[in-house]
Amino acid sequence: MKICPTFIALILLGALARATDLSILNAHVSPNSHEISVLMSVPDPPIQTGAVGDQWEVQVQIADANPIIVAVENVAIGTTAASVKTDVVILRLSGGISLVGWTSVLVTYKPGGPKTYRFLGRPRDTPKAIVGADSKDDADVYLSGTYSPRIHSPAQYSYDLAVGYGLPYFSQASPGWGRIGFSIIGAADQRPNLDPDSYYAGALWQAYPVRKAFGVLQGVVFQLDIGGEFARKKLGDSKTKTSNFLAPSPHFDFPIRLYSGSGVFVTMKPIIGFEYGENFQNEQAPHGTGFLARWLVGTDTVLTYKPKKRFLYSISLSSSWRGRYLQEKEIDTTSVFNPTTQDFDFAFNVTKKPRNHIQSKLDWKWTEFFGLTASHELGAVPPIFNYVDHSVSIGFTFSAAFAKDAVQRRK
Repeated sequence: MKICPTFIALILLGALARATDLSILNAHVSPNSHEISVLMSVPDPPIQTGAVGDQWEVQVQIADANPIIVAVENVAIGTTAASVKTDVVILRLSGGISLVGWTSVLVTYKPGGPKTYRFLGRPRDTPKAIVGADSKDDADVYLSGTYSPRIHSPAQYSYDLAVGYGLPYFSQASPGWGRIGFSIIGAADQRPNLDPDSYYAGALWQAYPVRKAFGVLQGVVFQLDIGGEFARKKLGDSKTKTSNFLAPSPHFDFPIRLYSGSGVFVTMKPIIGFEYGENFQNEQAPHGTGFLARWLVGTDTVLTYKPKKRFLYSISLSSSWRGRYLQEKEIDTTSVFNPTTQDFDFAFNVTKKPRNHIQSKLDWKWTEFFGLTASHELGAVPPIFNYVDHSVSIGFTFSAAFAKDAVQRRK
């Protein structure tokens, strides 16, 4: 029997075409980074990248709620450490909807031709419990040991600790009802006569009254904080003790995404709230000044570049401002360096003057969890409100966030 060569060629070409057919093999949602990783059938798949989200459709199922269609902002192809394109397509999603607790994702690719590609992805059996955080503002667990060089004052070593943990949502079907959690913040240094050791420990209720994005606004976060502010430190000739109780104090956060693309993210988060409670003791009033009340305003601005490469996992530049406008008098601490004694002279008053605090940080993450941090600080923070005049520090940092859902702990 004779076989036509043309017929054989057609069979071989058909088999080759089928072997290299584009298809979606898997899809997975990363709630913390608001991305979807799509595994394609071929490396460096022939797709358009950039702001071509209209070619993709993403439908996410969260618990037992109705499926949600999430807009795709950017499309990119993953690369190896040697910048070789892989078979993974990364879909950057709009950040207005929380994807925590997702149970399935339906990814559809519509390149404009006769074919449509679709895949139904589900969570892995063993997802990561903890992931790296790019900065202190993003971290649920943060520990930093820093060194401040001698600049018109003695050098010092200090540590900065922050921990936040959130319990499961009251309702997985209606996560907007929120959840409760816990927050611990601490800072101290090795010198007995410099900045005060200060701590905060408390509980929080966190809810999301607005979960939908409106332009650059990614939603609204509401939080109630209740806890205690403490300071124990020898300042000059005085061993200060300051203790405050914060009643349930509300504040609103307004996360804004200014830019997102090519591994660069620029975000801003204005904050407005009110803190009130009771002062039990301070340096000027051993039995306390009683009721305290402060208006709280502020903003956090963060620029992050995240290539996820060796020794350059991410680099983040952040600036944070908090303004507290007192309605009742509170302790006001000032210090001046005395070159004769090589120490600080402290003055204590009780005033209602506004208390501002500005901190700028450069976080260079070498790995997902560890890196180097340089910071500059100016102003005063509760409870002792010791004014810090241009403090510069550098140190090593560990920062991480819970993969399931991060906590907007007290800052």
